[in-house]
Formats: sequence, C-alpha cells, structure tokens
Amino acid sequence: MRILTCTAVQEGEELCIDYIDLRQSRQQRQLELRVKYHFDCCCPACIEPNEVSDQRRIDMRKFDREIDKASPQECLQLVEDILQLYDDEDVQLQALRGRACLDACAACARLRDDRALRHWAQPAQQHYTWGLGPLHALTRKAASYASAPQRHQLW
Repeated sequence: MRILTCTAVQEGEELCIDYIDLRQSRQQRQLELRVKYHFDCCCPACIEPNEVSDQRRIDMRKFDREIDKASPQECLQLVEDILQLYDDEDVQLQALRGRACLDACAACARLRDDRALRHWAQPAQQHYTWGLGPLHALTRKAASYASAPQRHQLW
C-alpha cells in the first residue's frame, strides 16, 4: 500500500480519513457519523462547537453548488471564496481543491482567456496529482487545460 500526504506528518501523528462531506456544520457531521458509522468524531474540527467554523463549512458547500449556475465571472469569484474557506478551515482534501480550480478553468474557457485558464490549470493539476494520482482522468484533464488551452475554448 502506498499513502501520499499533502501536508507534513510527524512520526506518531494520527492519520485520518473523511467518511462524510466535511462541508457541513459540526452538528450535522456528528449526527451523520453517529447514524452511519456509530462513532463520535474527535478531530480538531469536531471537538468543540464553533459557529464561525460551521458557517464557513456550510458556505463551502453552498458556493460549490452555486458554481454551476453562475456566470464565468461569478464562478471565478466563487472559486476564490471556496479556496479561501478551505484555507481558513485547513481543509486539505486535494480533490475538492482540484475541482474548484477545474471549475475556474471552465469559466476561463467560457471567457476565452487562455492566460487565466493556464493559471488555474496548474493548481488543478497539482491538487489532483496529490489527491488522486498523476494518472487519474481528472489530473490528465487539468494537464490538457495547461498544455493546450485553445482546445477548450467554448465558441
């Protein structure tokens, strides 16, 4: 088995996996874990109630759902907002970060902005490489945006 980490891990540090969508309030996460998996989570994000953290996580999910209906300019702002929320909450799920960057690529393609498309394709490829591996279809899709943005222009 091979395990890749996207942050530094100290010897003896516990590694955790996500069982559920982390973009919910603490109460919702705890309830879902209790019902589906019969345990209470003790990770730093779940240990103590935090209304600010809960709102950030709820906004992550809300903004993610709004991207599909947004104009290209609104999409780019939503992606920036989502990535900032991920940073604020220290959410290191690389596939979520890659998806946000790939959404930005699609918005840039709609705007016919090759430079911005390349700008977003690079982090999308990196996040997907870390999260899903270098051969995954989404990693390759991000790489194609970076190498040939004109192929993705929507006319």
